Amino acid sequence: MKQVSKNSGQVAIEYLLLLALMVIIALTAFRNLLPGAQVETNAAFNGAFASIVGEPAVNKTSVNGPWPFDDSQY
Repeated sequence: MKQVSKNSGQVAIEYLLLLALMVIIALTAFRNLLPGAQVETNAAFNGAFASIVGEPAVNKTSVNGPWPFDDSQY
């Protein structure tokens, strides 16, 4: 049976620490970059939706009555 040296455990821990550091860096980058990407994606989606379906109707209604987020009623 092959003997496992004491250094192999240290190497594994070092690789796990490097992996954890890379994950932290990636999550921080996503946190800073994602809001800008989300705004651009929403703008592109809304533009594509408007060109395919058309502009939304002015009178917003739902199945249960008037649109709940319309401020003009208050």
